[in-house]
Amino acid sequence: RAMAGKTVDSTDKDCDWLVATCKSRLADKDVSGAKAWIFTARSLFPNSFKIQFESVFLHLSCGETNEAIQSIVDLCKNFSKEPRLVSFLSTLMTLATMDEEEVSKVTCTDSILASSKRDLFYSLPKDIQTSVILTTAGSTKDSALCCKAWLLLMKVQPEMIPSFDLECFTLLCQHVLQAGPLSADGEYKKLLVRDVIPLLVDSPMVGVGKPIFGRNREPIVMLASGHFYNWLEVAANYYTSQIALSSMKNQNYSAIDITCWEKLNDLLYLVARKCGWLDIIQGKLVGPHKLVF
Repeated sequence: RAMAGKTVDSTDKDCDWLVATCKSRLADKDVSGAKAWIFTARSLFPNSFKIQFESVFLHLSCGETNEAIQSIVDLCKNFSKEPRLVSFLSTLMTLATMDEEEVSKVTCTDSILASSKRDLFYSLPKDIQTSVILTTAGSTKDSALCCKAWLLLMKVQPEMIPSFDLECFTLLCQHVLQAGPLSADGEYKKLLVRDVIPLLVDSPMVGVGKPIFGRNREPIVMLASGHFYNWLEVAANYYTSQIALSSMKNQNYSAIDITCWEKLNDLLYLVARKCGWLDIIQGKLVGPHKLVF
């Protein structure tokens, strides 16, 4: 089949040559030359997925993050069903759910997986973020990744928290805790304690008491105070276990111990503020006759 006087094979070869030329300029540290070839390639083949997709990596290699983001946006508009794009966006989302320690363990030659690119997902428009999260959560068989996807959705769009009713919150917490006492348990419990619980406790869309509506009539999820106390207990068990394991490996007070105590203290503060007894832990109310729950 002819395309503007060229066969498909000929066009593919031209695209391959342009991409190779861009990469060659980058290898020679000729960033200006590489940028010019990227612009030329995108202009000559605006309908080529190969060119438009490779331009994302080329822009990133040239330090042009904004241009790379715009290329991703254009790809989502014109090639939303392309398997390579879907996989790429899912990888970006997965990276966004990782902490620095997890990112450092990722083994891949693609520059996009470097730690400095971890926040690229957050720079995408909200509608693309939401679409990628929902697609990934709906298709993955990895329960932990599915939970992380939903957590990420609530982080990038806090206003969506009320759309998850009490039953959904309960199922999420139960799902994270369903793993047995084997190795998988650590991953799920870490997800629950470090991500799920702080997000819910700190959210202004989650309160204590009977169901109410916010100023703009947005629904606020209301939970009994016992939910927050149970979550605090789970967190305390998790962090003290981490400290005990650290002590068995290291005789000295380690950075892990300090981090665990700090995170537990932060959560205690959030729960106290949420449940109305912040003054107690701040030492403003002392004595049994002054403690009012």
